[in-house]
Amino acid sequence: MGKTTGKGRTAAQLASGLVGLTAYGVVVGALIGDPGERLATGLIMGGATLLLGVVAGIVVWVREGRRARGFGLSTGRFLRIGWEIRRGRLPEDPYERPAVVESVARQRRSLDQHRYTWYRWTWAGAAVLFLLNGVISLRSEDYPSAALYLSLTLLMSSTPFTMRRLHRRLASVERALAAADRREAAR
Repeated sequence: MGKTTGKGRTAAQLASGLVGLTAYGVVVGALIGDPGERLATGLIMGGATLLLGVVAGIVVWVREGRRARGFGLSTGRFLRIGWEIRRGRLPEDPYERPAVVESVARQRRSLDQHRYTWYRWTWAGAAVLFLLNGVISLRSEDYPSAALYLSLTLLMSSTPFTMRRLHRRLASVERALAAADRREAAR
């Protein structure tokens, strides 16, 4: 199978994200719906999440497109730079260096917000509330809702580990960027 590049890859990623978001909405809607109306609730939730996903995608695409044009890049390439940085990889193209520096600074500011104590307590409180809802659902023998709430508890509990990993990856990109700047200055 051929390798997709450029707009095809970006469109495929957006489409797969919307399909996943819609499936998530259908599952959540089916789990929280009344026993006789789970299918209808699931389809309504799936449609609502699809609509919200499309609107959010358009807003992000327009906003990031403005930033990308400021660096002379396509929107897809600008988004790809941010994705590579979140994966701990430094894009090597010197033409993209200003966009990389700006993206690293934005991601650093975003991740530093998660270090506040109130933010951690919010995630812990949400995890406890989802756990309580899961236990209540188990006791009332509403197993689909219990499964949803317990999975959300696990998701909330894993957030600090995810944030720690993102901090490590961003730090490695910042070190690689500083080393590349030192090499450039030595020339």
